[in-house]
Amino acid sequence: MKKGTFDVSQTVPRERCPHCGTAPAGPEDRTTQCPPTCAVFAPRPGSKPPRALAVELMQAQLQDAEDEGEADQ
Repeated sequence: MKKGTFDVSQTVPRERCPHCGTAPAGPEDRTTQCPPTCAVFAPRPGSKPPRALAVELMQAQLQDAEDEGEADQ
């Protein structure tokens, strides 16, 4: 199973955003996005992830990149 990551800017609201009021045009709309000034994009304070989790995620990213490189050949 391939694991991927995405940036919050790639997400779209499924209903009206409580921060900025942006709403999709319809139930199948997957293109409407909150503006970059929306509070949903603001960094939130929190604790650091455990080192083991960070290492695991970085290794998964490296493996994904390696797998993609092999597929291109």
